[in-house]
Amino acid sequence: MEDTTTSVTLYVCQAVHLPPLTAAAAFDEVLPGGATSLAAPAIRRARARLRVQRHRTIDVEVELVHRSGGWCEVGVRPCGRSVPVEGGPKRERYFGTAIPMVTGIADSMVVAVDAWMDLALQG
Repeated sequence: MEDTTTSVTLYVCQAVHLPPLTAAAAFDEVLPGGATSLAAPAIRRARARLRVQRHRTIDVEVELVHRSGGWCEVGVRPCGRSVPVEGGPKRERYFGTAIPMVTGIADSMVVAVDAWMDLALQG
């Protein structure tokens, strides 16, 4: 008999190749108001609003997770049941905005670290 079960998730993530402490500082720079997470493997967590349409937002949780090998990932997931796990236009809008959001946060973290390095080399 063929197994037809699949795992469905709304979690979207992007690798950030920074050491955990550096990544945590950069996360705090990009997402002020985040908190240290007590739930391993997350290092930091913050709440944000994801704009999916002109006047529509979805509350999301953004987290920084430490992975083995000295790198981290930034991930986002909707809070509550605001996005259906099954298909549909609301789910598609969520993914259409969550993926660029996570990529933008990860890129901004690297830019912040690069700026700190430039300042350190100048001074």
